[in-house]
Amino acid sequence: MFHIINYSQETVTVGWKSTGGSFLTLNPGQGRPYGFADSACTDPEPDAILIATSETGKTYTYGPRICKGTSWLIGSQ
Repeated sequence: MFHIINYSQETVTVGWKSTGGSFLTLNPGQGRPYGFADSACTDPEPDAILIATSETGKTYTYGPRICKGTSWLIGSQ
């Protein structure tokens, strides 16, 4: 599994940059495992980028390489 964890101080919505929708909402400190096909790591689509948007409009991106056993720590930079 790939893990998405919200290290920011705001609630974020997570979705695909290419489609503009969201599939997950995370409160501060909250995380969720998420499953992806192996090809998301070995042969990713160039536009397969995750985007998290905070309540105040700050954005965080991850990808396009998304591999099992790794984590996206939103806001930890």
